[in-house]
Amino acid sequence: MIRGVCFIVAVGALFQLAADAAETKRPTRTRNSSSASIHRTAVIRDRSVAWSKDSSAARAAFKLNDFAKAEKLCKKALLDTRSFKENDPRVAQSLDDLAQVYARERKFDDARPLFMRVLKIKEAKYGKDSPELINPLNDVVRVTCAGGACYDTIPPLKRLLSIRRKVDPNSRDIPINLLLIGEAYEKRGKYPEAMDYFQQCVVAEKLRSGHSPMVGTLARNIERVKHEMALCRK
Repeated sequence: MIRGVCFIVAVGALFQLAADAAETKRPTRTRNSSSASIHRTAVIRDRSVAWSKDSSAARAAFKLNDFAKAEKLCKKALLDTRSFKENDPRVAQSLDDLAQVYARERKFDDARPLFMRVLKIKEAKYGKDSPELINPLNDVVRVTCAGGACYDTIPPLKRLLSIRRKVDPNSRDIPINLLLIGEAYEKRGKYPEAMDYFQQCVVAEKLRSGHSPMVGTLARNIERVKHEMALCRK
């Protein structure tokens, strides 16, 4: 009987020791988790301060046409965003700032992927047909064509055309958009497609303004494409 009581007491003591040990460990984990959270918060705060400083300095250098300094500072600002979420507006701003610097430095192949990333971020935020995409699409078109790949601008130009027609069917940008698509096709030697867009451009410009110098330019473009198509048939 005494042995039975002793056994029960011993087992109870062991359980109590295990419970005490578990209780002792629990606050340690909580303290470690709390410390990690405080550290992360401090890192994000420090990088936010650094981002504001570097971005402001980069914009100031850009305005002074000191593009080498602006590029260096823009790269620092972009590194500062490493702790930010992808949808944080500062990420898109830093990407755009650096891409604009590259464009001014004529580093078009470096600028394009950054503008494309800005476009993706804004697509995720606003949707694929939002007017908010007009500026990033324009930037993609600009550096792509300047980099010698005008034919590759056709998909973003067609997206721009669709968005602009929804926003304002009488926009002056619509005929220009049609003209650019026609020219991109012409440079690729796709003359029937070029002719189609030049003709659409004439119709759009006449509807918009009745008659303008652009209509005369388009007439000459159409005649040139007709001539090129005739040469191809020979």
